[in-house]
Amino acid sequence: MLFAEIILAIATYVIARQFWACFKRDKYLRQVMSNESHLESFISRDVLENPSPLMSHFAEPNDVGYFINIKAISAADRTSTLRIKVLCTVALLAIAAVSYFIVPSYLLINAVVLFLAGLGALSEPAKRSALHHVMCLAFIFHKWHMKDPAECERFFQQAFALRPLYNVVMKIH
Repeated sequence: MLFAEIILAIATYVIARQFWACFKRDKYLRQVMSNESHLESFISRDVLENPSPLMSHFAEPNDVGYFINIKAISAADRTSTLRIKVLCTVALLAIAAVSYFIVPSYLLINAVVLFLAGLGALSEPAKRSALHHVMCLAFIFHKWHMKDPAECERFFQQAFALRPLYNVVMKIH
């Protein structure tokens, strides 16, 4: 029984780290997007002129306009994060149910492990994922400004949350 609880506690910790990383990543992404000096530290002319294949894919021109590209990449990012949150929640609930049926007090142990897992810092892969999302947006802004500066500027007059990133792209441009 004790061995089973040790396995469940380890599983809870591993899954809970991923669960909390999703929330911490969202917060980190908002912080990065609002901090021009931090944006300037990793967005460069080289990033905008030599994008990764994935960045190029999301910045393909279309008939509707580049704002659709922004919407698509943002939706893809939210969907992938939501998917991880849901899968982790289901797994954590299953672990909780198994813990309860093994010995009800094990449920309390796993609850403590769940909350302790949230105390750690955001993992480097989660940070890189958020920064890659920001770089993809920057590349879209760059391509849009190159193609139609007037339309691009009109869009960013209203998109206040994206304005710091747009400002950095325009400084590089």
